[in-house]
Amino acid sequence: MTKLMVTGFEPFGRWEENPSEQLVKHLQVNRDPHVEAFLLPVVFHEAGRKMKELIRHTNPDAVVMLGTAPGRAAWSIERTAVNTESAPIADNSGEQPEDRIIEETGPFAYRTTLPRSRLIQELHAANIPAETSESAGTYVCNSLFYHVMHELNDSYVPAGFIHLPALPSMSLDGKLPTMPLSMQQEALDTVLNTLKKEIESC
Repeated sequence: MTKLMVTGFEPFGRWEENPSEQLVKHLQVNRDPHVEAFLLPVVFHEAGRKMKELIRHTNPDAVVMLGTAPGRAAWSIERTAVNTESAPIADNSGEQPEDRIIEETGPFAYRTTLPRSRLIQELHAANIPAETSESAGTYVCNSLFYHVMHELNDSYVPAGFIHLPALPSMSLDGKLPTMPLSMQQEALDTVLNTLKKEIESC
């Protein structure tokens, strides 16, 4: 049976909500035998380590990592994870690295192995804003993305990171681009169904 692994992050910084957390909790409540969902801390030294343990325990057929990037208006599928941790704000443990290498023996960058173009096509078909993003930044999202790609580098398991728009409740002045949770749930269903079909057709 195809097994898909989905992760999200807790709130961080000045944000009291994180849509990726709510999507993970939705998956955990509405159990799907094909999906394992996990919530991760926004902590540099914990997120990657915990994720590697979960991958080894779960042995998934695909990995979808979610996080929020307030200010974006679409589901942004990240193309690249870079081997750098540099935090504009402290993580949830108070750590704030600057220009730190993630993996001393790792390459400068890894590319997503998710079927990016197909996912964007399917999201657009469902009338959900979606795009390719060239940079996952250098915060905990990128760090997690890099750790996972390094862990799965010798495998055939597709994996990648998707940044999500803020929720309407996160835009207190109404100026921040947002996407309602119901649409984000539909977007995640579309991504997971597409991945499942891709894997089962191989």
